[in-house]
Amino acid sequence: EEMEFRCDTIFIDIQGFTDDIGTLIPKEVAWITLDATAEFQAIIEAPCEWKSLATKSQIINDYLSKTRLGISWNQPGMSHSRMRTFCTQIPPEINIIYTYHFQVKRFLTMHPHQRIIFLCGRIPQLNNLREKKYCTYHQKFTQNFNCATANVRRMREHVLSTQAEMPVATPPETHP
Repeated sequence: EEMEFRCDTIFIDIQGFTDDIGTLIPKEVAWITLDATAEFQAIIEAPCEWKSLATKSQIINDYLSKTRLGISWNQPGMSHSRMRTFCTQIPPEINIIYTYHFQVKRFLTMHPHQRIIFLCGRIPQLNNLREKKYCTYHQKFTQNFNCATANVRRMREHVLSTQAEMPVATPPETHP
């Protein structure tokens, strides 16, 4: 699916699990453009069977499902390979990508033509992303888990409010 962007900046979040060696396995991806003309959210199928994970990974990922993600390992959705293609082929007209999680930043480093801005630590309200709002994708209240859609909207709001607080630079005076 080709998407046309009218904005050169997006905010992206990926919520997911980790495999036996600590690699991020995306389970939910969401992004929104700075001007909010385009938004995307998808639940991702797991790339492998639950039984193929080591016991330690099963325990950790089961905990994440119940306490952080609100999404089970086996929940159906977009295929993992399609999601990876979708996330790794961000159009070149996107110049700036904001993200919050280090693992997402690492996942996106395959985009050398785009500037990736890592917001972790810069946004106090993102340190507690849970808000009491019903999420139709998860069919739960978001105060109980991390929601990629809520995260990208919060990042966007923060950047817009930060830009509004910044004084506009005036051009230097020119003298004849």
